[in-house]
Formats: sequence, C-alpha cells, structure tokens
Amino acid sequence: MTAPSQKATTEHQRLQQLLLLVLGRPLVAAPLDWAALLELAEVERLASLAWRRSGEVIRRLAPATVAGRWRAHAMSVAFQVETLVGIVAEAVAALGQSGIESVVLKGAPLAQRLYGDATARPLADCDLYVPTAQRTAAAEVLSAHGWTSRIGEPPSEETFERWAGGQRNVIEVHSSIADDPLLWHIAIPVEHEQISLDGVSLPSQAGDYLPASLAAHLAKHETAPLLWIVDFHALWASSDEQSRQAARAAAWRAGLSRHLAWACDLAESLPKAAAGDPSALAILSSLHLATGDMGRVRRLVRLSQTPFDGVRVLVGRIWPPEWRDDWRRAPMYLLQRGSRWLARRFKLVGVRTEPTYPGRALSVDDAQLAGLLEETLGRGLAVWIRPRGTSMEPAIPQSAAVRIEPVFRRGYRENDVVLARLPHGHFVLHRVLRVATDSVQLKGDAMRRRDLPVAPNAIIGVCDRIEIGGLEYSVDERPKDALALLTS
Repeated sequence: MTAPSQKATTEHQRLQQLLLLVLGRPLVAAPLDWAALLELAEVERLASLAWRRSGEVIRRLAPATVAGRWRAHAMSVAFQVETLVGIVAEAVAALGQSGIESVVLKGAPLAQRLYGDATARPLADCDLYVPTAQRTAAAEVLSAHGWTSRIGEPPSEETFERWAGGQRNVIEVHSSIADDPLLWHIAIPVEHEQISLDGVSLPSQAGDYLPASLAAHLAKHETAPLLWIVDFHALWASSDEQSRQAARAAAWRAGLSRHLAWACDLAESLPKAAAGDPSALAILSSLHLATGDMGRVRRLVRLSQTPFDGVRVLVGRIWPPEWRDDWRRAPMYLLQRGSRWLARRFKLVGVRTEPTYPGRALSVDDAQLAGLLEETLGRGLAVWIRPRGTSMEPAIPQSAAVRIEPVFRRGYRENDVVLARLPHGHFVLHRVLRVATDSVQLKGDAMRRRDLPVAPNAIIGVCDRIEIGGLEYSVDERPKDALALLTS
C-alpha cells in the first residue's frame, strides 16, 4: 500500500470511529489515536455531540488527558451557547416590543429539536431572520441594546456584535433564508414555532420548508463541517413518511427539489460510513476539500431545478442582486470585481517602505479598547491595533494592522480614516466624508451606506499608517476604491 493510500485509510478509519461516537454506537476494535480523533471531532464541529452521546465510552477508553480535554471542550461549548442564547433572547424580546418580527434560523433551537440539548452543537453566531422592510428599525433597536454593526447592510446579511459574558456574541441578520447571491431567485417561506431552551422561548424556524432550507445552506457553502450532515440526517430520520412527502413538495415549490435529494443522499451515506463502507467514507471525507468559489457555482448549477434556474445562478455570480437597484452601478461593480481579482493575482499594492514586525499590533476586543486606547492616546502616544471586518477594503484589508495617532496631536479633516467611539462604547474605523460644527459623517470604503453621524468628540484617533504582510504604508498611499486599486 502506498503512503497516500495508507494515509487515506487511516483518515477513513478515524472518521468511522467518530461517526460511531456521534451516533452512540459501539466502536470498532482497532488501534485508535484518541488525540487525533478529538482534533477531527473539533474540526468537524462534532466534539460536543460525541461527548453527549458517548461520553462514558470516551472516559473509559481514551487516555485521561484526552478525555479531560474532550470534557473541557464540551463544557466550554455549553457555556458559550448558553451565554449566546441568553443575550439573543434579550435582543429578540426587544425587537418584539418594537413590533419587529424576528425568527431564529438553525442554531440552538435546531439542536434542541434534534438532540434534546441546545448545547449539543457549537455556535459561531446566531442567524436571525428579519423582513426587509423592518431591517432599518431592527438595526436601531439592536444598536440601542449594545449591538454594533460590523459588516453588511440591508437587504443583504448584516453582522452585529456585542461583548457580554466574557465572550464575543454575534448575530447575523438576514432577510432571506437562502441569503446568497447565487440563490437570489430562491424564496423560502419563513415558518416558525416557539422553542423553549432552558426557560427561554425563541421563535424558531420550523415547518415543511426546514429540510429544503438546511439542504440549500449545505449546498451553497464551498466546504461544510460534518455536523451539518449529521443535523440533516437527524432531522430526516425523525420525520415520518407523510412529513417527508410534505417536505419534498415544499422543496419543489421553492425550486430546491434537487438540493433536497442531494442532501438526502448525503444523509443516507452517514450510517453506511459508520458501518465502514469505503465509498460512503470517501464521500463524507470530501466535504472539507476546498473547491474554490467556482466549485460551489458548479454545484449549485448542477442542483438547479430547471435550466433557467441554472442560468440565474450564473447571473447571481456575475451581477449580485444588491447591485441591481441602479443599472448605472454595474460598471463600478464589474470594475471592483476585476480590480480585486487583479490585486489578488498580481499583488497590486502601494509604494513599499521599510518592513516592520508583523506581531506588534494588538488584536483586542471593544472592552479592552476602551481603557487601552483612551489611556494610550490620552498620553499623546500612538498605538497599533488590528481591526476586524472588511468595511474599509481595499484600503485596509482583513488582518492588516493600523497605527492610530491621538486626535489632539494632528486633528482630522475630510477623507481621513479615523477611530470613532459610538454611543454604546463600541469603536469603528471609517473614513470621514463630511465635518460639520456638531457632527461628523463617516463611511466605510466598502459600504454602500453611510454611518449615522457622530459627535466631534467621538473621534479619538486618526489612522496614519497601515501594515500589510509585514510592509508598512501611509494611509494616503492605499487605494480607496476599485478604480484607485486598479491604477495603483
């Protein structure tokens, strides 16, 4: 047996053992690297569910150190989920009091429904559906309750963040369940029911369209953790034939019949893989292989219910719907797409200066920023930070570091990039569009909408240097938009 085939065999055996733990079945008698198995479980986001289903087996057979790490991981996930559920429940209640409809998609309510335990699956965020007409009002309510918009804007996905319970909590607000430019033509009705989570009741997605919704969510991602297949398998296995027929009919009405059939095929491969079927193990192992954005485009075209739907997938790739409100925006959009591709392909950047140490920037959360920045800048000292998000691309790419100078040292004017403190204590690093006597208008370079005006004293620092990949640039050297990027 060659080395690659031996490696694949080992990986398949490890995957089989993980599935047996997740399904609560006896393990196959074979040598087992428990540390590697835990690592695989974490990557596939199945460690918590495996512990819930087979914790006694792990305690009995795994080395004590690995069993302890596995238990600690499950406890950490439980704490994170419980904290997020609590703070999301507060947000949903606040939205409801303002007459705003909201429905939790997937997440903790789905885990409660499938596994009887909301903490059985980890959560990176909470997906929340809000109708398009209520998005502006919803953003105002969330902002009033301490949530900060980080990236995105209506009618597309918008990400809100709030630090609470010692962790970063994230809500992603959607006005479409499919919510992907490639699936812009798919309209999935929002059906919901109240799900009780340890005393907290949340309006949660339910009904005949739920299986098709999960199938579309799985299909639209380039790669997928095995957790999503396990979720779908649990949902489909718990449905009787009448419910399955209703789900198939709903999927057909939504244009997702082939997506649902594809997800059902994957779900059927799960018990086969647990039984050691090589073909099923190979199929599930391939889910984590990156195929690039064109890989998912090809998949969604292949799964389209009609040829016309396949064409619409391609249209969504070429010209996303959020840019269609004005045909005059098309040239700028295509210019941005082309210039960003060229920038990635040929590494188009500004003038190079002396390289700097890439680890000097501070990656801090808002709670830390409040004390650190005000103290440092108040002393007249500059500070390097590493901001999150993509709202200032292409000038400030993700993972770039920026130097912030005290505002009283140099002041600010239109076109400067400034650090501003919002009313709830959160910070934003955006460009100055207009300076008035009692307000300052800011906007992220990559954002379509302007920020709400802030008071002049909310500006606490000015960005003057940017570090990208160990190279340092003046902020004035960085391109503000697609045209500047293309000609830089």
